[in-house]
Amino acid sequence: MSRHYIFDTLSKQLQAQEITHTRLAEHLGLTVSATKHIFETQDCTISCMEKICGLVGVKLEDLLSHTAKPAQLLENLTQQHEIEFLSNKKLFAVAIGVMYFWTFKDLLTRVKVNKTELVQLLQRLEQMGFVKMVSGSDFKPMLSPKFAWIPDGPILRMVRRESLEFLSNNFDEEGDVLHAMNVFITPETHRKLLQQLNAVAHEYKKHMVAEANIPADDKQMVSLIIAARSWLPSFIQSQLR
Repeated sequence: MSRHYIFDTLSKQLQAQEITHTRLAEHLGLTVSATKHIFETQDCTISCMEKICGLVGVKLEDLLSHTAKPAQLLENLTQQHEIEFLSNKKLFAVAIGVMYFWTFKDLLTRVKVNKTELVQLLQRLEQMGFVKMVSGSDFKPMLSPKFAWIPDGPILRMVRRESLEFLSNNFDEEGDVLHAMNVFITPETHRKLLQQLNAVAHEYKKHMVAEANIPADDKQMVSLIIAARSWLPSFIQSQLR
């Protein structure tokens, strides 16, 4: 079996799942430089390789037999699954915790479920392709970096309905920000600024992935809504020609 094939496959999986050298080093209990050296020299112990495979969701035996299949990462749920989330609040809460990279212990501490319920909920998420149960109560998120709720699907429609609750705040605490403005600009400028807004959203998600191994107690929840469209409130429109 070619070392190049093995390490090239693992490298592509790490890149596809946006797993940084820092996160990999923490997973392996090594320094970042030592982790990079593994891929530069294409050499490590079987135990180390098993840990890397576990992180990216590839079976070592498949990799060694040249039949390794990329982990099927979820980019969207189905309409029915989103509806199920909305009708099963505990399932939805556990799914959100998975997206936050909470561990089994974190979920048990923060979500109103007992151990038996949590295992059952995780098993249901596994059926949806949301997680992969590894052993016992351990699990691995199976979400693509591109994972998103269905555009105009059940969950985003719910978010729009609940947006008044989000906005009914003074936004005057440290870490809060709210800007509401109307501007008059060219379509070209608008397209350029939209790219920047999308980049900001991507940065939040990228950092959440990079900080996956930091204890949950050292982090905070942040709700981010970025929206832009051609629109004026009706009371202003009524006064314009």
